[in-house]
Amino acid sequence: MGGDLALWEAGEVVMTWDEPAGTPWMTCSRTTLGYRFHYPGYADFLVDRNGQQVRCVAHAGTAPATIRHLFLDQVIPPLLNLRGREALHASAVQTPYGVCAFMGASGAGKSTLAGAFHALGYPVLGDDCLLLDARTDQLLAVPAYPGLRLWDDSRGTLFGHDRISLPVSEYTSKRRISTSDSAAEVDARVPLRRIYTLSRQNPDTSAAGPRIESISLRDAFMVLVEFSFRLDLHDHAMLLRQMRLLERVAREVPLKRLCLPADLSILPAVRDLVLDDLARS
Repeated sequence: MGGDLALWEAGEVVMTWDEPAGTPWMTCSRTTLGYRFHYPGYADFLVDRNGQQVRCVAHAGTAPATIRHLFLDQVIPPLLNLRGREALHASAVQTPYGVCAFMGASGAGKSTLAGAFHALGYPVLGDDCLLLDARTDQLLAVPAYPGLRLWDDSRGTLFGHDRISLPVSEYTSKRRISTSDSAAEVDARVPLRRIYTLSRQNPDTSAAGPRIESISLRDAFMVLVEFSFRLDLHDHAMLLRQMRLLERVAREVPLKRLCLPADLSILPAVRDLVLDDLARS
């Protein structure tokens, strides 16, 4: 597998991720050798056509923590899609009623909510990427690496600032905490019982507290499409495979909207609300 970047220059852009201001954050191109994930100023990840080999070409001065974060949290999710697997942009925890997932855009509160459950001893299955196993008559959640990425205010509220943590990368103040203390309690694959798509409440209505709303099957499918990972939109076989799986998820796993106030003190109430909803399923 060629590691010379010059061999990976000519290609068709198949995926881009932009920063809120519109500045390109990542560009993925398809070349004759495979796929190139280009993170300007930090690194390039070169992936062969079948997603079996990955080579990292780090830019001078890029911190090892940044390389680890980019690979684990940004390259692997679409790479799973290339290898025929599907994953959701979601965090997940195991409860007495089965696995529940929290899905939403970056900053929606997925990791913080998963951390609120972990603070009471509930095992965390994944942070930001939930791999699905649809090879049985049940949809199963596959555990990922044990860890959560949290902002300082969330970490302090949930665990205190004395909890050991590591930097996520050089471009964010988030810290990574290990959840390996509960990893032994997680079965290899656990049935997925509920998905919550997170929505921030309007400040004018936040006094009403958190709430859970039902959504239609059509809306559930559209939300799943929005928060799933895909690498190459020109891969029609992949798109058909993914749409079929997401339709199955929408039909078999109740998906609801969880409306959250922007107030960390409300986390225990949110946790109780979710557990009560799961208990009534």
